[in-house]
Amino acid sequence: MSEAKAKKKKLSIPVKLAIALVLGVVAGLIFKEKASYVAFIGTLFIRLLKMCVYPLVLFSIIAGIANVADIVKLKKIGGQFLLYTFLSSAIAGVLGCLAITISGAGKGLVLQETVDESVQQVNMVESVVEWVPDNVFAALSNGTLVQIIVFAIFFGIMITQMRKNSNAVDLVAMVVEGCNIIMQRMVEVIMTVAPYGVFCLIANLVGTTGVQNLKEIFGLVLTMWGGSLVHMLVFLPLLLRFFGRVNPIKFFKNIVSVILMAFSTQSSAATLPVTMEVSKEKNGVPDDVVNLCAAPAATINMDGAAIEYTVYTLFAAHAFGVHFSVWQIIFMVVMCVVCSAGAAGVPGGGIVMCSICLATMGLPNEEVTAMVAGVYVLLDVASTTLNVTGDCCGMVCIANRLGILDKERFNA
Repeated sequence: MSEAKAKKKKLSIPVKLAIALVLGVVAGLIFKEKASYVAFIGTLFIRLLKMCVYPLVLFSIIAGIANVADIVKLKKIGGQFLLYTFLSSAIAGVLGCLAITISGAGKGLVLQETVDESVQQVNMVESVVEWVPDNVFAALSNGTLVQIIVFAIFFGIMITQMRKNSNAVDLVAMVVEGCNIIMQRMVEVIMTVAPYGVFCLIANLVGTTGVQNLKEIFGLVLTMWGGSLVHMLVFLPLLLRFFGRVNPIKFFKNIVSVILMAFSTQSSAATLPVTMEVSKEKNGVPDDVVNLCAAPAATINMDGAAIEYTVYTLFAAHAFGVHFSVWQIIFMVVMCVVCSAGAAGVPGGGIVMCSICLATMGLPNEEVTAMVAGVYVLLDVASTTLNVTGDCCGMVCIANRLGILDKERFNA
């Protein structure tokens, strides 16, 4: 009985991070410059995250592509699913850019880190050539994320094409999946000490720069929520109306339980059983579509994450006074969409991806990552809710385009 009560009282990682943020602010205000003495603990936490970042991206993208092999076999469903996923996530990424540009969050931040001026001087043609690695091991060693992603996508596609006719390739896919599970577990373990790292980083930041950064952090949260709500209440209803040919209001009534589950668990994976049941029983999506699309959608169809990562990146760019060119912004959106599809399915996975996105765009990531971690519980609620809503919407649209949506059940 006492063990059961202890489990109920155990706080989640996002809640612990929020508490660490508050305590860090208090400690910074009390100890001021002396708070810098604990900054090294926060730096150790960031280094632990970076240790896992690139192997995690490599294995998660390869495993993600290999795992959609089953739906690619059914070209009609698979093609519709992949098209919907890319377009929806890309639009979400663009919307994230617009939201953070309009809000201007981050421009008033006072940070200790500095940015290399060369970040703003990028030759796009040379950059595209550099996307293809000439040595994948060097890419892993140097942390060249785009090259790692290109290799991972190519490797994953090869597994998908070859695993049917080769037991050896199927074994490789299993090994990659195992490595992905191990890396996710490593991140989970590291995230157990995240509250201590965030506390030390925030205490140092507030102690040395004051409280004016809190306003900008609050602006980041509002921007994330604003972008997510616009995507969920404007863009998705348009998709439902024109591609699903259904009433968006009835759709949202049908998926209330899914939204509540996502809001409370902050996990697309934990919400998956409810997503599948509601899609079949209330939305009228056939079993074949749900069984083939629901699980991959919970992994790679991440509209909320696409908004989240673009908002993080431009928030940091505002803070450091960096102005990206149009080509750099296009590249950033594509990168964030790819990262959203390869996001770790663990609590706090978005914090890891925040660090990746900033580093890829040449932006210092220690202080901004600490801020994101501190308010992650508020950011992740919006992101996860949008992710699962997008999954349900996608399955309705796909089923209707294939002419197999049960509209009588949907409207019941």
